[in-house]
Amino acid sequence: MSFGQFSSLKLQRWKKPLQLLFRLLIIGIGCSVLTGTSLRIMSFKLVESSPKKSRIAVELIPSFGKVVPSLHLYGGTKGFPLTVFQPRQKLLALNEKWSRLARNRPELTSSAFLLVLEDGRYAELNSNLRLPANNLIKFPLALIAINELDNGSLSVDKLLDVSEEQISSNNGSNVQSIDPQLKINEVLAMMIKMNSHNAINLLLKYFENHININKEFNKLGLAHTSISRELPDLKGENTISTRDLVYIQSNLIAGKNIGLYARDLFYDTIVTSLRLNVSMGIPSRDMQRRKYIQVNGFPTKGTTVYNKIGEFSITYADTGLVILPNGQHMIASFIIKGPLNNLTSKYLIQDMISASIPMLLPEE
Repeated sequence: MSFGQFSSLKLQRWKKPLQLLFRLLIIGIGCSVLTGTSLRIMSFKLVESSPKKSRIAVELIPSFGKVVPSLHLYGGTKGFPLTVFQPRQKLLALNEKWSRLARNRPELTSSAFLLVLEDGRYAELNSNLRLPANNLIKFPLALIAINELDNGSLSVDKLLDVSEEQISSNNGSNVQSIDPQLKINEVLAMMIKMNSHNAINLLLKYFENHININKEFNKLGLAHTSISRELPDLKGENTISTRDLVYIQSNLIAGKNIGLYARDLFYDTIVTSLRLNVSMGIPSRDMQRRKYIQVNGFPTKGTTVYNKIGEFSITYADTGLVILPNGQHMIASFIIKGPLNNLTSKYLIQDMISASIPMLLPEE
């Protein structure tokens, strides 16, 4: 066999393996292209099928400003298990303390409810009593609105028309003028951050044309919350209870009533309207509480309070989150009804809060 024939035979032996390798490379490249294209298409589909979180977070949250990090932990998915927080152990001593304080103010109608999230300890005083809601009605209204955003029934770009009838003479905010059309995120910002009656009425009018609001409240488990008229509600016909206020906040953390996206959005919305007070034994900058705190001091050093105060001529209210010095979280709500512009209602709430925190801490 000549050298040329030997070389030809050797090339023929390598020809088939080389052809097979080439074909495998072509198939591999083709599969890679198909896989990459498929994954890209799937990623777009996934984003399209769940746009609420990213879109709402981008378009709605900036309207409310910077979210306090420690509050975000309270409202977001961090720090709490997805479980329903139920009242388990009644704090009888605190109940009795509240009752004594209320008996000392017979001219006032008092209601209170608190729940420690970690262990279910709770206290209540007339917690199912229906009392005038006024601006507090914005909490369940915001809950419904954000739930509608979450399930796609309401778009963040939705424009709400403002009519002259919807602009009340006492709008509850510093806004002097209002545009003829507002986006839903602008309405929520005005309602939550500025206590705007205009915004509450605008959202209320929109919902009245689309859903039965009071039925929606019942579906959410708010048995003592109802709305029957626009603001200002001078006669106190719109009602809410302290139990309902705590129920809204505690069950939202568990993602019970709405989706997790709506839960995070609700708290990102609410927390930016709350006021931070850190009890470190120094006078508060809040002028309305300065005298009281200078005389009585803070109830317990190291207590952090995120709260929302309401003053409604015949009703005073305070609701929010309390982070105790031992790291536990308490949600509390207080509503006091009394004579017109009676400051004793406010003082009673302060006394009840001061009595609560020491009783919740373990004895040293």
